[in-house]
Amino acid sequence: MASVVVAALIMIVSVVSTPEQATTAGPAAAETATQFYTRYQAAMANASTVDDVIAFWAADLVKEFTAAPAAERTDLAGLKRIYSLVSHVKVTRETLTGSPATGATLRLEGTGRDRKTVTGTVHLVKENGAWKLFGPEDWH
Repeated sequence: MASVVVAALIMIVSVVSTPEQATTAGPAAAETATQFYTRYQAAMANASTVDDVIAFWAADLVKEFTAAPAAERTDLAGLKRIYSLVSHVKVTRETLTGSPATGATLRLEGTGRDRKTVTGTVHLVKENGAWKLFGPEDWH
């Protein structure tokens, strides 16, 4: 299952948007990396457009999506299917990098479709004082 999840998450790279749409997703200059990720998970579940999701992504990641050929793009339904492969996701460890913190690595735990516990990692970066996803989660 892990390889399916990882492969599915890699498909996210095909989402398209414009860099202008990747503005700060919400307030919270003092927001912790864990709080940001928790807010991202809720936004993902309730998103009505791809823009609602990519607002949480780092500018470089959005540029990568923008460059993807139309045939390789996924839609919101595809993103939601990918994220539904792991449920009950929680952060088990937050490791900050830099001083002041300019990055973070979050260790994750969730429940896979087979109802077994899976672990994962996600990397965050600060852009203009706000946390952003640096890339997709890596589940195993």
